[in-house]
Amino acid sequence: MGVETADTFRVLIVDLEGIGRAPAGERFLRHELEARGIGPDVISVRSAGLTAQDGGPLHPRTVKAIEDRGADASGYTQRQLNRDWVDEADMIICGNGADRDEVAARFPAAAKKTFSLSEIFYLYEMVVAIAPLREHPALLMSRVAGADLTDDFDLPPMSHDPVELEARIEALADQIQRAAFWVATIWQSMLPEDPSSRPAMQPGDHQVDLVAFGVTVRVVCTGDAPYTLATLVDRTWLWLKAPAPHEGEPDVTISIAVYADEDARLQARADGWMTYETLSQAMHFLSSTVTVRAIDRRAGQLVMLHAAGLATPDGKVVGFVAPSGTGKTTISRTLGKHFGYVTDETLAIEFDGTVLRYPKPLSVITDRDARLKEQMPAHDLDLMRAPSSLSLARVVILNRDPDAGDEPVVEQMPLLHGLAVIAEQTSYITHLPAKLHTLADTVESVGGVWRVTYREAAHLVALVPALADGTVDLAEAEVPAAVGGVA
Repeated sequence: MGVETADTFRVLIVDLEGIGRAPAGERFLRHELEARGIGPDVISVRSAGLTAQDGGPLHPRTVKAIEDRGADASGYTQRQLNRDWVDEADMIICGNGADRDEVAARFPAAAKKTFSLSEIFYLYEMVVAIAPLREHPALLMSRVAGADLTDDFDLPPMSHDPVELEARIEALADQIQRAAFWVATIWQSMLPEDPSSRPAMQPGDHQVDLVAFGVTVRVVCTGDAPYTLATLVDRTWLWLKAPAPHEGEPDVTISIAVYADEDARLQARADGWMTYETLSQAMHFLSSTVTVRAIDRRAGQLVMLHAAGLATPDGKVVGFVAPSGTGKTTISRTLGKHFGYVTDETLAIEFDGTVLRYPKPLSVITDRDARLKEQMPAHDLDLMRAPSSLSLARVVILNRDPDAGDEPVVEQMPLLHGLAVIAEQTSYITHLPAKLHTLADTVESVGGVWRVTYREAAHLVALVPALADGTVDLAEAEVPAAVGGVA
């Protein structure tokens, strides 16, 4: 395992006292990350308490609860939260909203990167974080204000009642361990591949070869029914299937194991497989993994917008930009029946304006209780294939307003304000040759930044050809300098 670097994603877990919940969260999360081969050079985890006594011990029952569940509690001493630790952290996680609010009150700079445990779970359901981990706090925070979140994943405080304390610690430890498992699973699916930990393909395993905006991807399937899993991947990702098996080593290999038995999953995870209990879980996480690993391979080579892309018959592409979970998939499902479906999430643009197709399956919430998104192939939704030759024609920011009229309103935004919005929805912008200037050149080459305010996706169907051809009358339409948030 390596040591922290400038690229390390630094996670800080905070509670009030620093003797129970936060230390348990640190040690369980470290344990789950290590079990997935994710070292502290990739994700580092530490914890602190708002009123902790520097150098003090853990509560002995906390030590026992951690060790009883297979994690390491040795060497831990209390640490009081300080400004340096807050400044160094990329993400701060608190067990509940009260602790989160207290951290933000004492350290205002922490407010934009501090989340309760419930917020972490619900926001990751809403946001497809197709970006480096260090960009995740900003992506998640962009959804907090408009999200209707419950607090049912929050942790209760430690009890000071000796009679109640032991049962409370046991219950908390179980809940924190489950949370650590799920968070580690989410992050693993969104990390670039570490080829050194790639497991060897064995007889009986099956593979599916894909191409994602120029990146060769191999999905290797093992477990209880590798053929069934591979067939499901093949069918779901049909529009991205490679025309022939990749020669030599592909750019990216994704190794997936599905086992119903927990011991089998533990062994497969130790061997380097991404492991899941069900096919539905595997397909849910595969969508993010293919996307983020392809993005990582093309970082600095393409402008990659978090956008839906629709193409006219002559190959002109309109990119509809918006944060994850705010309408791009609905736009794709609706407009894709009338125009070529390019992508519902990552619009990949070469520096000369050429667009690379990425018609991935659409991720649709069909069962909120299951906390998984169904991956729906474009051909099952009767979407139209995009032409083989594509070029960017327009960049449009989506602003869905339930109170808007039947006629969408299209407005040109001042360039700097538009770029500020689009920059937040651009993967690896710091890797572009001239960073924001490269993004600006791309946007200016197609007439700047536009915004469309609409109520229903169907209302945009008639607008797409005019946006692509530049024939919409926009002479006097301009958004005021103080641009509001994008819904």
